[in-house]
Amino acid sequence: LNMNDMSRSVTEALNTLRTNLFYMENVRVIALTSSLPGEGKSILSFALARSFAAMGKRTLYIDCDMRASRTRSYYKVSAEEKITGLSEYLSGQAPLRVYNTNIDRLSVVFSGKFPPDPAGMLSSPYFEKMLTKLKEMYSYIIIDTPPVSAAVDSAVVGRVADGIVYVVRHDYVKQTLAKRCIDKLERNDCRILGVVMNSVNDSASSYYEGYYGYYY
Repeated sequence: LNMNDMSRSVTEALNTLRTNLFYMENVRVIALTSSLPGEGKSILSFALARSFAAMGKRTLYIDCDMRASRTRSYYKVSAEEKITGLSEYLSGQAPLRVYNTNIDRLSVVFSGKFPPDPAGMLSSPYFEKMLTKLKEMYSYIIIDTPPVSAAVDSAVVGRVADGIVYVVRHDYVKQTLAKRCIDKLERNDCRILGVVMNSVNDSASSYYEGYYGYYY
């Protein structure tokens, strides 16, 4: 995943997002989700983690999308390499393994093998205890979670995170679906920190303004 290829406008938007989150009080564990797969939340999650690391903050990226992880492909980890991750830790098969990256101050926890009950594992007290301990070691923890329409995992993670950033790809998701998904998170006591519009051109920038402006 080559973040150096990002355009200036994308980089500026990412820096604005990072700055807004930085100045929010008691926001250090940040989950990201979306309505559907393919909206860019995983790329944004990693880019945000890298942005905090570039700011000089010790940052941990956790891949909580145990159903359809893409992080291994980002790092070009082969299937033959023995990588243990979140699912192995929460199921008691292995200790928590935090991997260093080639990016200063950025570490990563992989999702691990696909488990039979991801939501159940994330609901266990071990997950919240893990985050509490990791907060002592890292300034920021960025968590990539599955889309809301695909699983309840994001709501489970959102309850123990400091908040959720909601990613919406323009011209891809209907307002009614996005609203239902956000309502679902709020019913589960998740704090919505803001909504990021992805793949928006200037002519379309006001398409969601009326609904999403509330969250900024």
